[in-house]
Amino acid sequence: MEYARPVWNPHLVKDIKQIESVQRQFTKWLPGMTNWTYRHRLLATCLDSLELRQLRHDLIFTYKALSNKLYIDNDGNMIAPRFPALIDTDVDSLFSFNPSFNT
Repeated sequence: MEYARPVWNPHLVKDIKQIESVQRQFTKWLPGMTNWTYRHRLLATCLDSLELRQLRHDLIFTYKALSNKLYIDNDGNMIAPRFPALIDTDVDSLFSFNPSFNT
């Protein structure tokens, strides 16, 4: 369900719901959770919804792409960047700091 997330990103609500239904059904089959709401099943199993995990993965991938941290060796360790970032842009120009908020 999450393989190749940066490449394939369903954006239609019907597609997102259909993919989420796989996890929804799986958690319903767990012992004692048949009559629980999906939200309660997620809380009990310490899982996030698939949609939330996909959003998190998209944000992490975007960060890695912009900061040149996508180079990983066969053991899953990050290799020191020797090449320019995938997107040659000044990341600081994409975001602005708002001093009126504390967070």
